[in-house]
Amino acid sequence: MRIEYGEPGERTRLLDPQSTSLAQPSQGNRQGAQYSQENDKRDEQSALANILHQNAKDVIDVTSQEAIIIEPNEYNDRTRHYSLRLKGLSISGKAGSYRLGLPNGITAPQMVLAAPPISPAEIQMITHLAEKASKAMREVRIQHREDLVVSFGVPVP
Repeated sequence: MRIEYGEPGERTRLLDPQSTSLAQPSQGNRQGAQYSQENDKRDEQSALANILHQNAKDVIDVTSQEAIIIEPNEYNDRTRHYSLRLKGLSISGKAGSYRLGLPNGITAPQMVLAAPPISPAEIQMITHLAEKASKAMREVRIQHREDLVVSFGVPVP
């Protein structure tokens, strides 16, 4: 397959350096409004060309990069560094919305998630025991037998 000059192809540059360089207008035969419109168009084209050049310069081809391999000691250093930063944010109050979704006692969530699930019979037993404990707490009654505060040496009226 042969690509003629001027036809786009996979090897064609995104921006043609000749088309983006703007020639200076000659003022010899230009008339007021016509010259102003063409000047505005060139300013707009210049701005668009600048944007295209900036975008072409900022594009990062992620497919050409190889996978980044981190050594274990560097991984541990980064983990320690990020943990310190998170602690600093939580102390300063900047991370008020940051909360772990795990209970306080779980230090290794992968172990909890890898464990076999709780059976329905165990869940039913836990629910039944919790209901019994709740009922027992509601039935607790305090009987008043003596005063909590006893005054010594003060006559009782």
